[in-house]
Amino acid sequence: MKFSVTAAEQAPKSVPILLRGNLYNCIDEAHQIGYSYMEIHLRWAGQVDWARMKAFCEEKGFHISTIGTGMGYIVDKLSLTDGDLIVRKNAVKRLKEHIDLSEKLKCGVIIGSMKGHITETNHYRKYEGYCLDGIKQLADYAGSKGVPLFLEAINRYELNFLNTVDDTLDFINKLANPWVRILIDTFHMNIEEANLEESIARCGGKLGHVHLADSNRRYPGAGHLDFKKIINSLRRIHYDGYGALECLNYPNPRIAAKRGLELLETI
Repeated sequence: MKFSVTAAEQAPKSVPILLRGNLYNCIDEAHQIGYSYMEIHLRWAGQVDWARMKAFCEEKGFHISTIGTGMGYIVDKLSLTDGDLIVRKNAVKRLKEHIDLSEKLKCGVIIGSMKGHITETNHYRKYEGYCLDGIKQLADYAGSKGVPLFLEAINRYELNFLNTVDDTLDFINKLANPWVRILIDTFHMNIEEANLEESIARCGGKLGHVHLADSNRRYPGAGHLDFKKIINSLRRIHYDGYGALECLNYPNPRIAAKRGLELLETI
């Protein structure tokens, strides 16, 4: 398992991202702390000059693990379940641009908040259908470029759609596309799952990416989650992908990133 740190040039303060500011400076800081991988959160793909980023990472022996896309929903209100067809089309377009960038940087794309929120809960199937249609388009596009998509289970207090591991796995099974896999987040799981270890086991080979944060959404080790059990559960299903520290930058970004990595590497 490879540990990556989250970073963004600009993001609302409430968003759980550790490093902020110029992405090249973030890579330098992450490298000094001991990371070799970074998950970058972008509002749109044009924020990154892919050729410069690729060359910079190669020089540092660094790698971009994943691209987070949630700011497309948080800032621009784009989602795959919006009742407006134009908004859904723009969401697909935005995510395709992220896929294009990911192809060049050899990394995966996260679909978390951009899956959206269902405004009419008595018409669940209609909105689920909107999302299925959008992700089918994206999965076909991503597959043609060799880019994996990671669909995140997010707790009920943030979105009302695909909150649990089982909900998200059922949705992925309907897609029947190997390029779409589940993303689990230990913070969300602590809210939604009765047993984190059993939920991880149910993911099996469909697990594509992991977000790591403690029960209070601070760095691993700052709350009450048992990360030794979590890591051992991931080992049992032979997960060998990334574990990205997506957590609040408390007490400050460098300390949180360093302490979280130290705990995980000790395990």
